Amino acid sequence: MRHGKSQGNQDTATYTTTPDHNIQLTVQGMAQALHTGEHLHRVMGSDGCSPDWRVQFYVFPYVHTQSMFHELRKCFLKKRVIGVREELRVRERDFRNFQVKERMKKGILYELMGSVEDVRNGFWIFNSKTV
Repeated sequence: MRHGKSQGNQDTATYTTTPDHNIQLTVQGMAQALHTGEHLHRVMGSDGCSPDWRVQFYVFPYVHTQSMFHELRKCFLKKRVIGVREELRVRERDFRNFQVKERMKKGILYELMGSVEDVRNGFWIFNSKTV
């Protein structure tokens, strides 16, 4: 899932003074995270799921994604959580940036070019092709 509304989503000028990894969630983003956790818990506990269901979380290490996880996590008992893993490969750019329709028209290659994440993209592409 994507993080809730962040300061960068609210005001893109935030990126001129704050590095992406330090961008915070807004109050609305925190509420969205909690709401998402409640919804996810409800869906997982519904009739179609095993009564013994458990969940494993994979979280990107940026502040806003960590904040999203901490709010969402409040909705799950410890016995339901198998584990939490910080994972660098789970990032929005891998799934496309859906907030700007004009960018979506240009395609994924355009989306990755000029990105702060270019070095990591190159690493994961190189790593997956050479291993």
